[in-house]
Amino acid sequence: FVAPVFASSPDPNLHFIEDKENSVFVTNAPHCFEIFHITRPDAPFSLEGFAFFLEAIFLGVYLYGWKKVPPKLHLAAGIGVLCSGVMSAVFVVAANAWMNAPAGFESYSDGVFTGINPWAPFLSPAFPTQALHMVLAAYLTTALVVGAVGAWHLLKDKSNEGARIMLSMALWMAAIVAPIQIVAGDMHGLNTLEHQPAKIAAMEDAGIRVSPSPAQ
Repeated sequence: FVAPVFASSPDPNLHFIEDKENSVFVTNAPHCFEIFHITRPDAPFSLEGFAFFLEAIFLGVYLYGWKKVPPKLHLAAGIGVLCSGVMSAVFVVAANAWMNAPAGFESYSDGVFTGINPWAPFLSPAFPTQALHMVLAAYLTTALVVGAVGAWHLLKDKSNEGARIMLSMALWMAAIVAPIQIVAGDMHGLNTLEHQPAKIAAMEDAGIRVSPSPAQ
């Protein structure tokens, strides 16, 4: 069951070593309080590593334990994949939101942050709408892929009940998520306009032009 975890890591000790310019590294420290050495306020990205490992473990149980573990345990593993997958997405987006709207430190000079609050990235003004938009996009994309597979099987065999259930579930999911995604996308766009107006201007080609410097 833990094979997917080790397969996804180059080091069986599961420790991440990064250079001085990067943010977080995990060592083989003997005490849990010494595990994280945070030099920048982007702890969510390191937490994503743990969520990924949990997802890999649950996925291993779900796939390789098919018809080999009790049904309730198999269902629990599926729920574990769902929850850890969402956690992984949210943690990654929190790190990205911090880059879009930095928060959680008092000052920055010569590559050093001071007054670090490692949890503040979760309170970044870009985080709520960005996380909602990303999670909904993941569900919508999955629904469309599952629906396409179900439709393909139905074209080959109209009596395939499993494919009919796949298509039905996918269409219901898409019908529910797509309208919500429209609203979430608009909210995220307005949030980006407030905190990163130059990005919106570039995406919409707002006609803003900068004169070349004399050196050019």
